[in-house]
Amino acid sequence: MQLQFDTKSLPTISVILPIREEAAQLPASLGSVLAQDYPAELLEILVVDGLSQDGSAELSTRLASEHAAKRPERPAPALRVIENPRLSSASAMNLGLEQARGELVARVDGHAWVAPNYLRTAEAALRTSGADCVGGPLETHGNGKTGEAIALAMASPFGVGASAFRTGSLVERDVDTVAFGLYRRARLRALGGFDESFERNADDELHLRLTSQAGRIRFIPSLQAGYECRDSFNGLARQYFGYGYWKLKVLTKHGHMPSYRAWAPPLLITYLSLGTLLAGLAAGLPWTVIPISTYLLGLMLAALWVGKEQLSLAPRISLALCTLHISYGIGFFVGIKSAFANSNGVPQAKRNASTP
Repeated sequence: MQLQFDTKSLPTISVILPIREEAAQLPASLGSVLAQDYPAELLEILVVDGLSQDGSAELSTRLASEHAAKRPERPAPALRVIENPRLSSASAMNLGLEQARGELVARVDGHAWVAPNYLRTAEAALRTSGADCVGGPLETHGNGKTGEAIALAMASPFGVGASAFRTGSLVERDVDTVAFGLYRRARLRALGGFDESFERNADDELHLRLTSQAGRIRFIPSLQAGYECRDSFNGLARQYFGYGYWKLKVLTKHGHMPSYRAWAPPLLITYLSLGTLLAGLAAGLPWTVIPISTYLLGLMLAALWVGKEQLSLAPRISLALCTLHISYGIGFFVGIKSAFANSNGVPQAKRNASTP
């Protein structure tokens, strides 16, 4: 049954999809946006493509045409493809923001998908809460045994701390960050958009700027979105090394972290390194195993808890948790080293980044 809306009272929405080499994921991600039950005449989709070589731009146009052809009796959302020669997610969002016509702006990445009522629910929550941004829990999916283990680790407080959008919550409340939020376009532009000097963590940095200027980010449990995580430990390590590396720049720019969670991996690296050294100096070589042993024991117990319904995944979950912690922590300290080597006092860019 088609829902009825009073379109005169609803705002227009621009959905920005930053993509790069996402042809395999676009049928799910773009398809979920095309399938929104929000009035199509109030919706536009901006696919911002980072010079993909896999036909992502062409596929986006074709998917929109196929969607319209399946329902000729109903209007279809307008879709435009924008080229992003600067490649990063932050630049993609800014390019989309420059051309967005909607009063509200939503972000949906190329490897994510949203429920059919996502925009309708988010718009109502934004209007009633008076917040500047709303988002909900992120259901993480993985391919294969390793991908499943990584997904469980990334949705666990043992892996990512008490992050509401990662671990889920039944309580609606103000938070420090969300994934795939719906924003007020005017507020985003007033903030200056996304900081393109961030190859990673640009959304966290934007959210910190927003909340530092009395803005509010509201977590809405009923909003449903999904995300496909890395399916290898190498890919996970690169991802979280980048998060840790660029989190140092957040600290350099603002003088503080977005939340206490960001300190946990660097403190873990400090504990393992200094604890091992001090144990050896104070009591002799055999005692150096204590800091590492206690951490490994903690990993094993956490993995058994996280994987209690799939105990066969426990070894992979423990490795995923360790990868999250250690890669992030090392990235943070490498960022410090880079900051000292850079005359500007901030980490230098490592490479152009695609969508996170």
